[in-house]
Amino acid sequence: MISSIVSLTAESVDVSYQRCCHSATLIDKTLYLYGGKTDFGKKLVDNTTDSNDLWTLDITQSFDVFSPPWKKVESSNLAPKVARHSATYGGKNNEILVIFGGETGTSPMPENSLFYFNTTSSEWSNPDTTIIDKSDSPSVRRLAHVSTTSINNSMIYFFGGQRYNNYQYAELYQEIAQLDTIKNTWSFAYTSKSSNLLYGRIGHSATLLRDGKIYVIGGYNNGDYKLIPMENVDIFDTKNLLWSSQKVDGDIPLPRRFHAAVANTLTSPMKWSFQSMKGKIPGGRSDFSMTLVGTNIILLHAQYFFVLDTTTWVWETSYTPKNLELTWPPFKSLLTPNSTSNSTSNSTSQNANSSKNIPPSSSTAKNKVIIIALSIAAVVIIIFTLIGIFYFFIIRKPHRSTLPTNLDHSYVDHNSAHQPLSDRTQTGRDRVSAHEIRNNNK
Repeated sequence: MISSIVSLTAESVDVSYQRCCHSATLIDKTLYLYGGKTDFGKKLVDNTTDSNDLWTLDITQSFDVFSPPWKKVESSNLAPKVARHSATYGGKNNEILVIFGGETGTSPMPENSLFYFNTTSSEWSNPDTTIIDKSDSPSVRRLAHVSTTSINNSMIYFFGGQRYNNYQYAELYQEIAQLDTIKNTWSFAYTSKSSNLLYGRIGHSATLLRDGKIYVIGGYNNGDYKLIPMENVDIFDTKNLLWSSQKVDGDIPLPRRFHAAVANTLTSPMKWSFQSMKGKIPGGRSDFSMTLVGTNIILLHAQYFFVLDTTTWVWETSYTPKNLELTWPPFKSLLTPNSTSNSTSNSTSQNANSSKNIPPSSSTAKNKVIIIALSIAAVVIIIFTLIGIFYFFIIRKPHRSTLPTNLDHSYVDHNSAHQPLSDRTQTGRDRVSAHEIRNNNK
């Protein structure tokens, strides 16, 4: 599949959406492709090639990867020309495409680098925000950072990146900035017990999983100016606002920057492994986007459109919607109402949409044993009660020929521990999927 794509010329495909250093964001049933550099004949540091194009793709329809049905949204003068920015979702109903930071070809440079695109009304805005922590503005423009959203409260977390002011590059950020997209307030995510990472980071990946933790992998630091070893995974707990670090064993990949990672599930303990795949695997690249859409991964770079089916690990020549409910709303199908995220609990895997393929967890098995034991105990109690009644009224008092009609049987709890199995069953093992992070099942 890939060899055919590589052999295509610019005349044989629609390359009007070709770009790098862009963003791709899934909101509801649409993939939004925004910004990036569109002229590959110039150097990547040339911001005159930065774009404010916005393209949409309906991910509920099947199509050939050689001709994906992109639709261009009518341009707006308010939309910023950016590259190496971040894009995620936010708003009360997570219907807002949130663009922040990045280098820009817009002149003069906008002081406020936060932009909203309302996917319902198709309107752009440059919202006014309130900065809670004024020690150092968390809203200062940065580039090559990563943003990720908590679906529960529409809070966006920004980590790393390089300060970019007056078209000049400066220090790397080591703080976590957070944006409340409902109240439009900025702050730094820390408490009195919090601490930042030792060094700032750029060109890394940061993925928020349903345990409420952000997993930061790879990139480049400004301490010893080296690539971060891939066996070191830094973790930020968004609930307790604390950093931790974890060593990961397995087949450790080479260090890298400007890669991509997408969240599927998380294995505990984490372990690196290489996934065997079929089809033509895309060649090495950087500054691309990778989006998990159901159980498909969509990889975009230049004019190339790649689709990896994670249920078969085959690079496909066509896109077919699969298990879309698993990725929008994020994790909705993995959590029961009012439940909390837990990194050690199990989530859906490749067969997550089919409950008949779900093996019961150990907790479910224990619940079954308890229910069976209680049921047996209830039956035994009833039997002995009936024997006692029979003995008392028939043998001890033979002149009573009938049982009393006002016996109270309300002590039998017909609802004890009988919640639906689907509400108690958590399945699969969690793992992180990335362009360089592979499934644990070879």
